[in-house]
Amino acid sequence: MYNTLLIIQYISILFLLVETGYIFAKWRTTLHGYLFLNCAATLVNNTGYLMEMQAHTQEAYMMGLQMSYLGRVWIPFSLLLFVLALCKIKANKGTIAVLCLIHTVTFLLVLTSQWQPFYYSSMEYVHDGLFPYIKCSHGIWHNFYSALLVAYIVFGITKMLQAFRKEKNIAARKRLLCILVAVAVESGFYIVQLTGITGSYDITVLGYSISTIFMYIAIFKYDLLNMLQLAKDYVIDEVAEGIIAVNTAG
Repeated sequence: MYNTLLIIQYISILFLLVETGYIFAKWRTTLHGYLFLNCAATLVNNTGYLMEMQAHTQEAYMMGLQMSYLGRVWIPFSLLLFVLALCKIKANKGTIAVLCLIHTVTFLLVLTSQWQPFYYSSMEYVHDGLFPYIKCSHGIWHNFYSALLVAYIVFGITKMLQAFRKEKNIAARKRLLCILVAVAVESGFYIVQLTGITGSYDITVLGYSISTIFMYIAIFKYDLLNMLQLAKDYVIDEVAEGIIAVNTAG
């Protein structure tokens, strides 16, 4: 089982490297930037967790955990920004700034978790799982942060469902559906992780790997990064003046 999960982890990192590089090469809009940030954050998270899986000392595991969280805290934040941009929802700058601060504080608390009890109230290095890991009890900030992420999930999926119902273009609906499934997969695995039933293995990492497949479909099959289509969508939705389209014959 351990070797299977290890192989999945390596494959997911490879796929994320390709996806992140491709999005960076196509980066032209804010929407692309949010998607790039999400893929890069997921790549850092999965790499950090690979370090955790292969660690043989508490110090090595903590290094992997800290690297993992360097990406992990920005996955939900960047995904929220991406969903807002995709659904054409204008976010309040003050709210975004506060949320950004919360995610930054979360990372700093994880970084210093050995010296304060706010994110992890207790930590113990144990050997009773698929691999040695640090067994943690959740602190008050962890509970607050988890509740915030659940709120993200409810808000994001609700807005995407609304956008999907309103969208008339078939190709755009397929893109939205792929992204909706990707978000739902990540969210579902996160909810399962919160229950604690997966023990030493963080199943959210597997969720990220599966959601990457649906993002690949949205990007490569349904042309998520198509600049011409994005420009058309913007013109139709944002320009106040009337528009008349004609063919080459007038």
